[in-house]
Amino acid sequence: MDKLRNGVWALSLLVLAACGAGALDARETVASAPVARVADAAAASPFREAPMLAARVAAGELPPVEERLPQDYVTIPVANEIGQYGGTWRTATWQAAFGNIRMIAYDPPVRWKADYTGYEPGLFKDWAFNADGTEVTYALREGLRWSDGAPFTTDDLRFWWEDLATNDDYGVVTVPWYGFKSTGDPMDVEFVDDYTMKWTWDEPHWIAPTVMAQGFWESEPLYKPRHYLEQFHPGKSETGDWEQFERLSDWLENPAHPTVLAWQTERFAPGERTVLVRNPYYWKVDPAGNQLPYIDRLDIELVEDEEARLLNLAQGKYDASFRDGSYNPLHIPFLQQEAEDGGYELYLGWVNGAGGWPCWLINQDYVGDGDDPEKDAEIRQLLRSADWRKGVSVALDRERLIDVVWDGIGTPQQFTLSPQS
Repeated sequence: MDKLRNGVWALSLLVLAACGAGALDARETVASAPVARVADAAAASPFREAPMLAARVAAGELPPVEERLPQDYVTIPVANEIGQYGGTWRTATWQAAFGNIRMIAYDPPVRWKADYTGYEPGLFKDWAFNADGTEVTYALREGLRWSDGAPFTTDDLRFWWEDLATNDDYGVVTVPWYGFKSTGDPMDVEFVDDYTMKWTWDEPHWIAPTVMAQGFWESEPLYKPRHYLEQFHPGKSETGDWEQFERLSDWLENPAHPTVLAWQTERFAPGERTVLVRNPYYWKVDPAGNQLPYIDRLDIELVEDEEARLLNLAQGKYDASFRDGSYNPLHIPFLQQEAEDGGYELYLGWVNGAGGWPCWLINQDYVGDGDDPEKDAEIRQLLRSADWRKGVSVALDRERLIDVVWDGIGTPQQFTLSPQS
């Protein structure tokens, strides 16, 4: 019991609205509209697509699916069963930046493996280090396209690096924290050809590719479509200005902004909602050759008030939801209590990964209200005593807290690294 902090560890949760008589599987489409079963695998093409895209192909608005996929497409293994095409996923967010939705659209250059045992190629096809780790070469997927059909090549990455990240006039997209040499200068970036990029430092940087898998905040700054954005860039267009550029360079707020993610913005209503629609050039398929994603649209409501979101969840308003009201462990008992009436289920098996969720933190920098500095200093000294903190740890009945407050959900333990960390 010699840890400095003590924690009660609980499981993260996913709220899923009931679909028909049973609970909806997390890998199937949340259907607020009729869905169409994937076409027969015996069709002439080795690939199939969503009915909404097939209709556009028939109308001459899109090339066939086999021409829209890159040569180096990615096949996603089946976790449960081949899915269904169609439907709208209705959910919510709590912040205008839509951070939880950006996490759903997780497609970094390098990504976590599904079992979190390491990393694997994502948007990029591969990477390789030199012997001492001072140079890494990335290989892009040949034939990859933006959602408007334009090629995604190192020319887009050159735009990110030369016209944004290292452009002192901009300052919003900057050199990433891992992109500096020991001298403080930016790493050297070489664009070898359309599908090869090389980063070089003066010391080992083994962590550079893997850090991009941590979250959208590391990879999104790289995804800048030159063919679209340079018309607003002051250095590329006589009419461009930085304020306009910044406003139009957020793919979630600008329906005209191309993306390489599974969905692109179809409608943006500031302060209200954003609707995403499937990307016709998305570069992943399932083992049967069905182009992903299965779900047609995401309808995301912006509800900044936490209590309002919680009430909406408890009433079953959303099809599937996480990190927008269900992320708070204090809400678990209430959501469980209302689940039957709200027509939803809580999936508690998705592990949060935190060492304590929630946890007790002892403030060792206690300052008090300043009325009695001597007493404040005495309390601060007590809080900094390792023996006192050990005593609190022993006295804390974690099992009873879990049983009474969390309805038995959680594991009593010290606040430490979890097995999933």
